[in-house]
Amino acid sequence: MKKNLIISIFVFSLLLILPGAGCGSDKGENPQVLSGTTSASSSPVNTEANNKRLLEYAITTGPKDTTVTIIEASDFECPACRSIQPEFAKVIEKYRDRVQFGYVAFPLSYHKSALPAALAVEAAQQQGKGWEMYEKFFEGSTFDESKIDQIAKDLGLDMDKFNTDKASDTTKAKIDGSMNLLETLNLQGTPTFYVNGTEFNGNPTFSGFEAEIKKLLKIE
Repeated sequence: MKKNLIISIFVFSLLLILPGAGCGSDKGENPQVLSGTTSASSSPVNTEANNKRLLEYAITTGPKDTTVTIIEASDFECPACRSIQPEFAKVIEKYRDRVQFGYVAFPLSYHKSALPAALAVEAAQQQGKGWEMYEKFFEGSTFDESKIDQIAKDLGLDMDKFNTDKASDTTKAKIDGSMNLLETLNLQGTPTFYVNGTEFNGNPTFSGFEAEIKKLLKIE
């Protein structure tokens, strides 16, 4: 019995770090996704165009004139996203001056706090603090409305503007647009990473990301 429990825990932990083993997309069931989403067969193949479109919806950090961009499609309540984040954070810390990193929202409908958190990050971005809030959400374990407000206050945001922006149609449209775009790119779940507009199928660990960055930057 004890042996079976250990095996079950190991398998669960493995699922959290394996590529493609994240939180599944609720395509066709998610009321937050706008109609008109194209199918995988019509997904764009121009990776430069994909990268440009992703950046339209991304909150970013790092240089904009770099040749390497890594964008994460994420849901703050997704266990796999939270499991991978410490590794991704180490990559960002080391390569922030040479690589542009970004986050695009894909809040799944079955995660209660995911959409409010995504809206909050977009609202914080209106005051130049979107990336800081993104990091704060992954540092903590919970983020209900009171926690979201506390993080906003800790970041020194104008709370009246923050709450107005969080509830605005413009902010909601930004999230809808992000989700629609990711659907057209045939996103299967979160987290999904895109390197220069191409889905990253390597190992989502520090060494996996670093190997890809070194290859693209042509460094040893």
